[in-house]
Amino acid sequence: MKKITLSAMIIVSLLFALVTTIHSASIPELINYQGKVLKADGSAYLVGEYKLSFNIYDSTTGGTVVWGPL
Repeated sequence: MKKITLSAMIIVSLLFALVTTIHSASIPELINYQGKVLKADGSAYLVGEYKLSFNIYDSTTGGTVVWGPL
């Protein structure tokens, strides 16, 4: 009887490890998004390289960064 219980505990532990691994692997660390960056007047920037950062906050004003470079 103890052998069955031990085997069941091992199987449940392995299944739990598998599920948590699959779940954590499904959370993306990058967001793939395509768009167009324009100046305030609606005109396009000249062709070149520009630095752009993107953050997600926990509030519409103020708030704390929950995703993005810190």
